[in-house]
Amino acid sequence: MDYMNEYEKTFKEIKRGDVVEGTVIQVNDEGAILNIGYKADAFVPKNELTYDDEELPSDVVKVGDKIEVEILRLENEDGNVLASKKRVDSSKIWDELKNDYEEQNAVKGKIYKTVKGGVLGSVKGFSCFIPASHLDLKHVDNLNDYIGKTIDLKIIEIDEQKKRIVGSRRNYLKDMIEKKKAETLKNLQVGQVVKGVVKSLTEYGAFVDIGGIDGLLRINEISWGRIKHPSDVLSIGDELEVYILNIDRENEKIALSLKKIIPNPWDSADRKYHVGDIKTGKVVGITQFGVFVELEPGIDGLIHKTHLNEKGDLKEGDIVNVEVLNVDLDKKRIRLKIK
Repeated sequence: MDYMNEYEKTFKEIKRGDVVEGTVIQVNDEGAILNIGYKADAFVPKNELTYDDEELPSDVVKVGDKIEVEILRLENEDGNVLASKKRVDSSKIWDELKNDYEEQNAVKGKIYKTVKGGVLGSVKGFSCFIPASHLDLKHVDNLNDYIGKTIDLKIIEIDEQKKRIVGSRRNYLKDMIEKKKAETLKNLQVGQVVKGVVKSLTEYGAFVDIGGIDGLLRINEISWGRIKHPSDVLSIGDELEVYILNIDRENEKIALSLKKIIPNPWDSADRKYHVGDIKTGKVVGITQFGVFVELEPGIDGLIHKTHLNEKGDLKEGDIVNVEVLNVDLDKKRIRLKIK
């Protein structure tokens, strides 16, 4: 009887390209050795264990692990079968990437090279082209700034035959902004006081970012006092607290107020202004029937033309001394005369 022949019959038959399961029996810096139930053990070199060059074999597998590998060669120079874990993973990972594309899941890509029109990154071991216009929400001046960085992406194109993908960080960022906006809009309530940052100024007000969504702070809600332009009291980048005045969830519009969280000067006017008091103020308006003087932001008094005396040639911006003639707290009016 040919005992050696009988002994070899106890082992499975394998050929190049087969995918088999094996048990890790040894791990070193060069790779991993597996028992695959064949007459020779399988050796999986480091470069066939993982797509990440910085990972050590011991980071990927441990002794006792059961993993699937593809047979590359039945016998190498050491008498072992040469196998690849990466090849098996590749098929599974490609299916994952296709699902990520269909579901528009976020994936991570490590940028390793600049090319014409964009950069190349590694996404789960596959090469991914990211056009320059899709690296950020704004123009990117230097593509080399991204080399070595790991960024979040959305897959926007996929080539099944060539196993290539195109990614977009811009789409990922836009999606995050929309999600943050929706979350903020959902949780906001009229009457809340929230923190915000001034994003832009217009003649009619300021747009304030209150957490992924901009609210409008109209000029008449910025101050109790008179202002000609929001830039008189606000600057782009200012951090401030604002009051939620109104919410239009359907149209994603939010009205804000600063005045609501600033004391109304008329609430303390009874303690500050009495008949006969002498005050200093600034001329803020001139009409046919008199001159308006700002005594403090939010409180104006009127000098009727009959009380202007010889100073009837006042102009806006002039600083004047006035005497309080009458205080009507209900109508929020103060009558003055020039001193």
